[in-house]
Amino acid sequence: RGDGRRGIENEIRLMRTINSQHVVKLHGVYETTNSLYLSMEYLEGTTLEVYLRRNKNPSLEERRKIVKALLTALLDLKKLKIAHRDIKP
Repeated sequence: RGDGRRGIENEIRLMRTINSQHVVKLHGVYETTNSLYLSMEYLEGTTLEVYLRRNKNPSLEERRKIVKALLTALLDLKKLKIAHRDIKP
């Protein structure tokens, strides 16, 4: 088991500990001889990146909702001593 495998296993372990309404949930992990499958919560809609591309100037209320959701997710992760190093829209 190389570093890549350990990294994936660590990420799975962390994902299992997270219970936040603003973080996608991991439902299960399934492994075959050559593959690892993660069953994750399905979220309908679009990504924040696409939303912001389509809505160049969201209202102040929309911006507040987005920032509040992001900060809530980050605080939930912080309580678990998890640092998210890949935040992007």
